[in-house]
Amino acid sequence: MDIKLKQYFNFFNNNSGVENWTWYKNLKNWTEILQAIKQDIDKTNISNLDELNSYIANKSNNKIKNYVVFLDRYL
Repeated sequence: MDIKLKQYFNFFNNNSGVENWTWYKNLKNWTEILQAIKQDIDKTNISNLDELNSYIANKSNNKIKNYVVFLDRYL
């Protein structure tokens, strides 16, 4: 029994790193996008919501379509 438990532990330890988890990859991706927007937004000269939406869409490679989705993800 002890050997079997050790095998399970070794398998889990080798194959279940957080880097392999889909939720982790998604969270990391969104965090990077949001951080890039957050760091860069104060340097832009945005004067209306259309410009803001365009900026956010471009900065996120169209993964975030508008400021409402941005705020939903961010908050």
